[in-house]
Amino acid sequence: MNDSRFSLAGSLARGELKRWQENLLVLLLYTLLTMTLTYPALFFLQTKVTGGPEDNFHFLWELWYVAHALFDLHKSPFFDPDVFVPFGYSLIRNQDLSPGTVLLFSPLTHFFGEVFTYNFLVLGSFVLTAFGTYLLARELWANRAAAVLAGIIVGFCPYRFAHAEGHLSIVSTEWIPFFFLYLERLISKPRPKNAILVGVFFGLSAWSTWYYFFMVPIAATFYVAFRIHWRAAAKELRHLLKLGLISAGVALAFVLPFLIPYYLATHGAVVDYRGPGESQAFAAAVADYIIPPTTHFLWGHQVSRLWRNGVNGLWQSEWQLYLGAAALFLAAAGVFHRRRRVVVALIAMALGCLLFSFGPGIYFTHPPPLNSQTNDVALSPIPAPGRRLSHVRLISGSRNNPASSLSWSIRYLNTHTAGPRFTPQG
Repeated sequence: MNDSRFSLAGSLARGELKRWQENLLVLLLYTLLTMTLTYPALFFLQTKVTGGPEDNFHFLWELWYVAHALFDLHKSPFFDPDVFVPFGYSLIRNQDLSPGTVLLFSPLTHFFGEVFTYNFLVLGSFVLTAFGTYLLARELWANRAAAVLAGIIVGFCPYRFAHAEGHLSIVSTEWIPFFFLYLERLISKPRPKNAILVGVFFGLSAWSTWYYFFMVPIAATFYVAFRIHWRAAAKELRHLLKLGLISAGVALAFVLPFLIPYYLATHGAVVDYRGPGESQAFAAAVADYIIPPTTHFLWGHQVSRLWRNGVNGLWQSEWQLYLGAAALFLAAAGVFHRRRRVVVALIAMALGCLLFSFGPGIYFTHPPPLNSQTNDVALSPIPAPGRRLSHVRLISGSRNNPASSLSWSIRYLNTHTAGPRFTPQG
């Protein structure tokens, strides 16, 4: 009897060790892919930054000031009296404040500088987004090869390369796959550990950018609505509800210290109100999902010449949402998988996010601005769910519609996408 127990324990230990070894190899693969697809970023970590000079210099300043205030001035990092003198500048009321990057990694900035930290976070987001997606896909389908491919499709999609050139907060998608991983585990294996980690990874996603604070729950709502077996025993549903409350409590502990001041700012005329017209301008159009990126190795030049110019070329970093024929084909094949409840949940999440990504209304191509002095465009005559969200003051302080991209489940990698541009420091 004891021998059989020892034998079982040994088998489990060997299985766990093998899983860890596989995970390390996959992590190494994604690291090598990141180094290759962002070449030559690795060789200029402390001297050049990706993209720009555009919004990336704003994030460089945030990284520098927060570390400078904490470690050199020994004061609050959320207010700089030397900007907009004599009024000063409140970072916590800034929609682009990203505590998950500028605050969490301030020690790294202090010791290695803001340029290194910026590049480290951008490159690390590729590796961790891909790895988190791999773990999620492995959890859902128990297929190693499919999970590796899913990590590549999501971690290196055009959306991420577009934002890697200047939007540190938006490119920091690495915590979202881990949130859905533990959300799935919470549903399939309702345990306190999974509930706590759901809250932790949602909090980290929200710390990256307020856009994900709004977008992730929208996606999760569609997933949970179709993933949970609502006809299960009432006792099981009550247990799941209690664990969900634990997740919510942990998430609020992360978010409230930053959400409350931001909420007060949006109701105190500190953050300008942006109406539905601007949300419409930055929202997706149907064509964005089917037009290749301008960096595509085959079609990029033609896309730049024929499509991404004029009105449809104004905000390319927001509109590079190409899915790709290969990813759509694989997603269509996955529809026939035997785990029907998971398949239906993913389809519901993808379609729901797609509708929200159109903002206040659905356009096939992007409309022109109303005039040269504004970003606002005319609202589409075809309303979309985001029209209601654009009237919420907490959301309307943000430039983009918070659900400005399709569900992560069908993102596509163009493996020949060119690496980001680089700008010398200073």
